[in-house]
Amino acid sequence: MAEDLLSVTCDKNRITQVVINLLNNAIKYSPEYGVIKIYAKMNKNSALGQHKINCIHVSVMNQGENILEGERKLIFEKFTRGSKKDYKSSGTGLGLAICKEIIAEHHGKIWTENAENGGAVFHFLLPVNQ
Repeated sequence: MAEDLLSVTCDKNRITQVVINLLNNAIKYSPEYGVIKIYAKMNKNSALGQHKINCIHVSVMNQGENILEGERKLIFEKFTRGSKKDYKSSGTGLGLAICKEIIAEHHGKIWTENAENGGAVFHFLLPVNQ
């Protein structure tokens, strides 16, 4: 139905870059034959800045190791990588920082948390056109 359709005004190439980077990281840090899940849903009244607005919530979950509590915000900074052994694979430490900048340019929010059964979940919110 038309009222169920969601609309987000965004730079298609830049948001695609975010999704590809999150998927590449999920592949990189998941074990062989691990499952990667992608979810997209409508979040009504999401806390975004000082306001509560409707957003599209995208999540990418991997089955790798958990991210240490103190590193969950740090990994979104330039040239910063997780300290766990599995996090020392190739890369510059720029991918998540670039994702953070792109999502901020779209007035959204990006963060990570650990999955209940191990692994990490990366989330981002984008405001829905009102």
